[in-house]
Amino acid sequence: MGTSAISALRELILEIVKYTAQGEWKVFILDDGSRGLVDAVVKEDDILQENVTNVEQIEKQRNGSKGLYAVYLLSPEPYVVDCLISDIERRKYRGTFLIWTSHLSSDLRQKIDGSPAAREQIAQFRTLNIDFFPRESHLITFRDPWSFPMLFHPACNPLVARHMYELSQKIVSICVTLGEYPTIRFYRPPTPLHEASVLCTHLARFVQDGLDEYAKFHNDFPPPSPRPRGILIITDRTMDLFAPLVHEFTYQAMVHETLPLVEGDKVFYKTIHNQGRPNQEEKEMELSEMDRIWVENRHLHMKDLLEKLVADFNKFRAENPQFAEE
Repeated sequence: MGTSAISALRELILEIVKYTAQGEWKVFILDDGSRGLVDAVVKEDDILQENVTNVEQIEKQRNGSKGLYAVYLLSPEPYVVDCLISDIERRKYRGTFLIWTSHLSSDLRQKIDGSPAAREQIAQFRTLNIDFFPRESHLITFRDPWSFPMLFHPACNPLVARHMYELSQKIVSICVTLGEYPTIRFYRPPTPLHEASVLCTHLARFVQDGLDEYAKFHNDFPPPSPRPRGILIITDRTMDLFAPLVHEFTYQAMVHETLPLVEGDKVFYKTIHNQGRPNQEEKEMELSEMDRIWVENRHLHMKDLLEKLVADFNKFRAENPQFAEE
């Protein structure tokens, strides 16, 4: 199976933290959007081990630390730029290293460049292309609930071209992070019944142009790999209208239906430890890529899962006779 998106993003973020202002103590500053991205793949303790004194959020009031460098990992949003300029003009930190999760528009870049304090304090300005959210090692979302109506509602037709470009840039971000320069295949219905039938074709063209543009200015892309060139398949829901209405019988589906899960950037459930004993306590547990049993079994049909669990348990008892019942 290919590279894990979670592992690739985690390594990239930790590498940025480690080698930016290397050897100096620093503060790592995020916004609400980039915070969700970082929290989904990296533990704060891992960040703090890289000469980071604190992880802060740009929207919140902070005193600043004039003796420390500030490493910002930010979303390219207008309000985030305003908060950044406020930090810089108040000279809250010794120096500023700017890293953006995706491309910063020219008008926002000009707004930063227009600040004399920014020109003086910014030591680095770069873009990471990590504008996506991995839910699983091979499942990525963009967290954009308005994408579907924007693409398919007739009243939104004037917005489609811009939105397609934005989607393509996010897909390019995934490919760059995974080190993939794929061959692109796309769905084109033989008898189109709706004007939206051309969306896959247009998105494929946008993605191809984006990848070609990135490769043109980055001679090290794609990096050497022993794997064959990947294939990116672009399709849409019209290929399978019934899947959203069909009930799944996988382990993952059953967990989501039977446990009182707390869902957000991560998935948690509550369980009772030492039930019925004086030291009984309720604990909140996370279902994550670090849980080997969850990762191995979540996509199995319940019938296959039960058979596998029985076989695994019997194998464990045979290999560990000290746990067998007398």
